[in-house]
Amino acid sequence: MKKMQNKKIAAGLSIGLACCAPVMGQSSDALLDKLVEKGVLSVKEANTLREETDKDFNKAYSIKSGMPDWVSSLKINGDLRGRFDEIKIDNGSQAASVQDRDRFRYRARLGATATMFDDMEVGLRLCSGDDYSKNNNYDFGGSQFSGNTTMNNDASRKFVFLDLAYAKYTPAKWVELQFGKMLNQFWVSPMIVSPDYNPEGAQEKFSFALDDKNTLNFTGGEWVINENNPGRDVYMFAGQVDWTAKWTKSISSRLGVMTYSFLNPSATTANVEAFVANSNNGTPLAGTSVQANPNLTYGAQNINPIIGRAEVTYNLESFPLYTGGFPVTASGEYANNPAANGKIHLANGSYTAQPYSGLQNEAFSLGVTFGNSKAKGNWQVGYTYKNIETASLWRGLMDDNFGYGGKGGTDVRGHLVSASYRVFTPFLVQFQYFITEPINQTAKYQGESDRMLVDLIWSF
Repeated sequence: MKKMQNKKIAAGLSIGLACCAPVMGQSSDALLDKLVEKGVLSVKEANTLREETDKDFNKAYSIKSGMPDWVSSLKINGDLRGRFDEIKIDNGSQAASVQDRDRFRYRARLGATATMFDDMEVGLRLCSGDDYSKNNNYDFGGSQFSGNTTMNNDASRKFVFLDLAYAKYTPAKWVELQFGKMLNQFWVSPMIVSPDYNPEGAQEKFSFALDDKNTLNFTGGEWVINENNPGRDVYMFAGQVDWTAKWTKSISSRLGVMTYSFLNPSATTANVEAFVANSNNGTPLAGTSVQANPNLTYGAQNINPIIGRAEVTYNLESFPLYTGGFPVTASGEYANNPAANGKIHLANGSYTAQPYSGLQNEAFSLGVTFGNSKAKGNWQVGYTYKNIETASLWRGLMDDNFGYGGKGGTDVRGHLVSASYRVFTPFLVQFQYFITEPINQTAKYQGESDRMLVDLIWSF
């Protein structure tokens, strides 16, 4: 009798869930779990109902949307960020390339992610941005570091670029393979790779749970830097291993080691990385050789850094004016470029050494954050100090917000104070203040540079 009753209940639920699947989503799973817990259904019966519901929903979704039946979901996402950007230089006499300025800017992004059977995913995203081709020798394109568009030129029409275009394959829970223009998968701070830098090429990530408290991750990347420049393709290869651990209910940590190197490096990447103090704050000179110059402060033959990062988080059970557990995170990162050799490549093909103080091949950052602004009504504040020497890292990946005169790059040190508050679930207010100075002070690049960013971010 009880078996017959269960079958009737199961049949009724199957019809009901199939009709309501588009609306109910996760709530139907919760209902089935509750019925299993009460003994009304067996685990096998509940799983059968789930499968039948999924099949009916996928069939209905395919018919209504016009999508192929192997597409299980299509998600639309995006955000709009309004920004006030202020840069102030206190060296008294400002050069044309380093000026005080105030800008109103925006960044708009719209993306779609299609999830398919057989563990496949394809993602596309469009993003706003200014055309950087004239100043950076591109055929056409926006900045690799930012989708910001400056409000300017009498309300002229603005550019839209392809920001993401990738395919992802996850054949098992512990492996993820990607190809295309994708999000960076390496666990590094903005000192190493800008959070807005979306590499092109391939990436692989392997995660192994050693037990319920320890996980080991291996990440690899093969990124395309320049095609046919000059006459040879330039690639970057990167690898990282990192370990996450949960020591107690309140304490967790993460530790990682990374390195990257170049195949066929050129002047625009790692080879002949000549830094001219009175030219462009660490920007490599164009071409494959440079003229001897008394203002050259350092030249590095290659950029091949070894990078270590560590962070420890302690979660307080509560904190005033904050909902839920309150995280406090201390972090540090160190980079050393052992390939630096102190030589400058001259136009005649020979090498020379110029006076400089030390190898200038190290970089580090130290920081602390309080809270987390992911949930409505919660907030986060943080402080970071960075010291990035001239030949320590490749500026082609680094965050361009932290730098003298708002230019980013190496040969810079200073402070970052940040704060954010989640007003509503889709609305975040964010504040960042940078105080930076060149490590090698020159007549043109001297004193401090202050930069303030105020962001209003709407996301969906």
